[in-house]
Amino acid sequence: MAFEQTRPGEDPNAKASEIKPRETANVGVGAVKKSGAGSGKNPAVAFLFIIAVLGITSLFLFIAKSNLAAKNTALQSQLDMANTAKASVEKQLSETTAIKNELQNRIDQVKKEAESLAAQIEQEKKLKDNALAQLNYKIQEIEAVKKSLEAQRQETVTLKESLGKENDTLKAQLNELKTAKESLEKKLKDTISRKGIKLEKIVVKPESGEVVPEGQVLVVNKEFDFVVINLGESDGLKVGTKLQVYKDDLMLGMIEVEKIYGNMAAATMLPDMQKDKIKEGCTVKPV
Repeated sequence: MAFEQTRPGEDPNAKASEIKPRETANVGVGAVKKSGAGSGKNPAVAFLFIIAVLGITSLFLFIAKSNLAAKNTALQSQLDMANTAKASVEKQLSETTAIKNELQNRIDQVKKEAESLAAQIEQEKKLKDNALAQLNYKIQEIEAVKKSLEAQRQETVTLKESLGKENDTLKAQLNELKTAKESLEKKLKDTISRKGIKLEKIVVKPESGEVVPEGQVLVVNKEFDFVVINLGESDGLKVGTKLQVYKDDLMLGMIEVEKIYGNMAAATMLPDMQKDKIKEGCTVKPV
């Protein structure tokens, strides 16, 4: 039947050979009586038991197979899901790797740009430092020029004040000189009118034939370095005419006519004049 099973390597005809002697044995005399008394029910019970065991085993095997199939289906589903997840993870990993590579490239580029920018900043800093140094140098130069200009301005102001004072002093001295000259001229006129002055002899220059008179010193003013002589416009003198001054036969120096009157003139002592020796009555001669 369908429920009979054989072990691996067992001959299926072995059981049939075992049964046949029993059947043969039952055919003999007295066989019916022996089988009917005690062993008639055992094969049926055993057979039913075997069927029951086989049914239960088949049921368990069916359940186990169903469970195994369900587990296989679940495992296959989980495997598919795992493969899908793996593919998704691999895709994400690939995308992440691509993003990482892109980010690394960007980082490298930004790093290079940062290094270049840092170099530019350093260069600009050096240029700025140089510009500041030059600016400070220029500021120092400007300050020095300002100080120099201020010193020159102060010096100019001081010089102006000094020149102003000297100018005032010179004006005062000039006024005093004019006053003294006027006073001397007045005294000279008074002296001439009271005493009369004798003219010296006439001297003729052989080179030009000009008649140049000799004269004498009437007044000496050593404070203002001028003298008054008894020669004037009527004697042919002009402003700027230079005359030599003698004491006896010794020449004391030269004078230059500064102001002319009719018969007398005022003359300035030149630097070579021996002021300590010139006196009234000294002789004056043309150069």
